Formats: sequence, structure tokens, C-alpha cells
Amino acid sequence: MSGQTTYRGALDATPAERKRDGEPRVIAQLRQVRREAREPDLLDRLVRVVDEQRGHTLAMEVEEAKIALSETRRADIPLEWVAPGLDARIGRPDLVGHTRQLAERIAARIKICLAQARLSADDIDAMFLTGGSVRLAHVRKAITKAVPSARIVEGDIFGAVGKVLTLEALRRYGPRG
Repeated sequence: MSGQTTYRGALDATPAERKRDGEPRVIAQLRQVRREAREPDLLDRLVRVVDEQRGHTLAMEVEEAKIALSETRRADIPLEWVAPGLDARIGRPDLVGHTRQLAERIAARIKICLAQARLSADDIDAMFLTGGSVRLAHVRKAITKAVPSARIVEGDIFGAVGKVLTLEALRRYGPRG
């Protein structure tokens, strides 16, 4: 297969190829784990993601499924690009189980912020929600329970954080004049 990296090729690549194609230490560590793995073919999938630098692709596929699960009961994560015929299906209960600690940490952080500001939850009159996770009912409930009298204000769910970061970057590093 000329021009295409195979799973085995990713593991046996020369140092120059690994430096060009991926993180050398990570590939070396994966190679060691693969030698000891009960099912090395499963590790080959991970090697492919790392070697082809597709971690962001995988993260975006998972994010799309998370977004879909805010409106549907089940979502598919297409993984054909990792291995032929591979896909993953996740249900809303699975997502809630995997993100329950996230919701708990957000509620705990709100309480910490209130304590540091020497405010009570009743002192908060509005709470601005942004980010895809606030579309998950249990995350939203954890937030609203932490500040029950606050009016909920919603921004651009997926773009507000990026806009604020852009404005901050412009403020810090933009044209001086």
C-alpha cells in the first residue's frame, strides 16, 4: 500500500517518519503497550489515530454525538476512518453517566466562586450559560440548582466562548494604537 500508513507501519516507522508523522514518545509507549496487550489489534486503532494525528477528528465526532444526544435518545459515532466497519453507538443514559461528575464539578465550582466572592446563591440575579454541555439537562439542572433564584441568560451556545477568546486575544495581542 504505497503512500498509505498501515497500523503495523505506524508501529515500525523509522524515527524520522515518527518525528514527521506523530509524537515519537507516544508511539514508542504505544508500541511497548501493544507488545503486552491481550488484544493488540485494538491498540492498533489507537496507534492509527495518533499516527495520523486525528485525535481532533475523534473529539469532534464525539462532540457531534453529544450534541445529538441533547435532542435524541441515541447517537452513532462513525469510526469507519479508524477501522473498516467500526462505529460506536451511545445512548443518552450513557452520556449522563459519563458526564455526571462534570455536572457535579460545575456545581461545586459555582459554590466555590460564591464563597470566594462572599456571596450567597440568592445574591446572583442572572447566570449566563454557554457551551454545548449546558444543553444536557442534568448539567443545566446542576447549575440552576446551585443558583436557584438566578434568571438564566443564554448566549450563542457554541460560539460565545470562541468569540470571547477572540476578543481577549485582540485586546492582548492586537494592533496597538
